[in-house]
Amino acid sequence: MEAGGAERVLSGLANAWIVAGHSVTVVSIYSREQGHDFFALDPRITRIRVVERRSANGKTSAGRWARFTALRRILEESRPDVIVAFMDKIAVTTLAATWGLGFPVVACERTDPLRHVIGPGWRWLRRYLYPRAAAVTVQTEDVKKTFGKVIPRMNLWVMPNAIPAPLAGRPAPKDVKPAMKPRVMAIGRLGREKGFDLLIDAFSRVARHYPAWELWVWGEGKERRNLETQITSLGLEGRVFLPGSTDTPWEEMERSEIVVVPSRYEGMPNAMLEAMALARPVVASDCASGPREISNDGTCAVLVPPEDVAALASALDRVMGDEGERQRIGRLALSVRERYSMERMLALWEELFMHIETVAHR
Repeated sequence: MEAGGAERVLSGLANAWIVAGHSVTVVSIYSREQGHDFFALDPRITRIRVVERRSANGKTSAGRWARFTALRRILEESRPDVIVAFMDKIAVTTLAATWGLGFPVVACERTDPLRHVIGPGWRWLRRYLYPRAAAVTVQTEDVKKTFGKVIPRMNLWVMPNAIPAPLAGRPAPKDVKPAMKPRVMAIGRLGREKGFDLLIDAFSRVARHYPAWELWVWGEGKERRNLETQITSLGLEGRVFLPGSTDTPWEEMERSEIVVVPSRYEGMPNAMLEAMALARPVVASDCASGPREISNDGTCAVLVPPEDVAALASALDRVMGDEGERQRIGRLALSVRERYSMERMLALWEELFMHIETVAHR
């Protein structure tokens, strides 16, 4: 359970379901060793890591077959009413491990499956196994339309992310408070799909006009070295920072004037949703899946064409240079608090669970 968007959503749902009276078990399939979960889970939740289960010969279940058989034993012991499998490879593995057991599996795609590369073997298994799932969830109507054409006969449901309960519990800001220091912020895994290289390039084009402004990109990932090299080559040391992961993302958003989501593709960007719930103005790539629906077709955030550095630089210039515009966008952004409330999303999940139960008893 690392510091990713899927992990944040999963932990929020698990905590909400336990509060609602469900019995909840969270199983990690691919963790290599016991460690600290980045996001806190309610102590009433049963926590299992497959790697901790031993195979018959006493070796830890690190290999694929040992991991697979350990997962199957865990599910047989748990006897779940429904299994919610987050992320593509985990969903495929879970569907295979439950073969013949009769447990309904909800396969949850957490990004755009037509853009996210998982390899030919995994892609073939997904195509074969997803029609056997009790349901397959995607996060936006846009993905439902396209993904449904690629794999027919899936029981597809749109299940957006919710604003985390602790954030939703904070009073909505009455106005858009300026940050202590002018700062542009982005947050997410440092992977190519997140487009942070595009953001750094765009910021470099406007930085000289705004000498007091800084860019902070929070997160960790395999692109760190490339991004550091890019910052150096553009002469942006002291203006652009890569401080690593943070367990206080909302506080960092409140310390920022603008939050940017420059992704090449998304599932449904939690950073955008959470920044808007804090009345922070957002500039986002109008990439497939997520930003357009969250922004209500661009009415409460600034959308730019994906991978268009010139357009992103122009949007930054516009918003950085106009405090009134930042105030206007921030106020409109608060509409997400109602549109993506945890209560509304839990009702969608309960509707799905009731549908699965009804089908099972026909």
